[in-house]
Amino acid sequence: MKDFKIIPTKIHGVLDYLTGSLICASPWLFNFNIEGSAREITVLLGIVTIVMSAMTNYELGLFKILTMDTHLLIDILISIFLILSPWIFGFSRYIFLPQVVFGIIGIGVALFTDRVPYRRKQSLSI
Repeated sequence: MKDFKIIPTKIHGVLDYLTGSLICASPWLFNFNIEGSAREITVLLGIVTIVMSAMTNYELGLFKILTMDTHLLIDILISIFLILSPWIFGFSRYIFLPQVVFGIIGIGVALFTDRVPYRRKQSLSI
């Protein structure tokens, strides 16, 4: 059976910092920076993503505390919470699409990421 873990952990790290930053900036990018709970929850989840990335034991982690398995599980939980947050906190009538899109992307990236950091890709020999 083919392994569908096609995203190396180093690329996952780049995506973590990039999407965490975009999630933080999304209230201003998508013009919902006036609505309090939508802005605050979204920015908080972006910050949590960046901090968690810095604490993960992978190529781009700074403190190497969390295992990759734990990181990916938290990625999925954050993504689910991000998707549901407009309805949980009652701002879905104002904005929900950025949270849903970032959440779906987060789940997809977590599901397709290799769970073994620092794996060196072996070159193909013929």
